[in-house]
This record gives sequence, structure tokens and C-alpha cells, in this order.
Amino acid sequence: MTKADMPLVSVICLCYNHSKYVVEAIDSVLSQTYANVELIVVDDASTDNSQLIISECINEYPQIKFIPLSKNVGNCKTFNIGWQASSG
Repeated sequence: MTKADMPLVSVICLCYNHSKYVVEAIDSVLSQTYANVELIVVDDASTDNSQLIISECINEYPQIKFIPLSKNVGNCKTFNIGWQASSG
């Protein structure tokens, strides 16, 4: 089965001041054996350096969709923003 034959799975990763853990979370998704994965990282206006760290990850993995929010809106709304941007 080729990647094109596999259903697309969207993974939405929420981040708010998780600079210590965001790289580990991204690496975990990208290291899965299922090939047809869309990773969307939504940062809910972190006040630490999470957005910088995520941007550095995107330099290495440009297939990651990154949505940095300028205003903190909370988990539910942040997830819905990621969900609306998903294709899987």
C-alpha cells in the first residue's frame, strides 16, 4: 500500500508554554510508522520560547503546519483552530 492509498491522519498538537516538551511531542508524531500523517502545531500565545522552538523544528520538517496565535484563547478554541486547518 502506498502513502497515497492510506487515509490521511491529522494530529493536532496544542502548545502553551511547553518549551521543555514540544520537541519531544513533535518527534513522537514524526517517528510513527504510519506514513500518511499531517501534523498541525497550534501555539496558544506562549510566553516562553515555545514559538521559537517550534519554528526551528519547521526548518527541519517543513511539512509541519504551524499556527502561532497572538492571543491566548484556551484549549478548546485552540484545538478548533487546528481542527479547522486539518485535512485528515
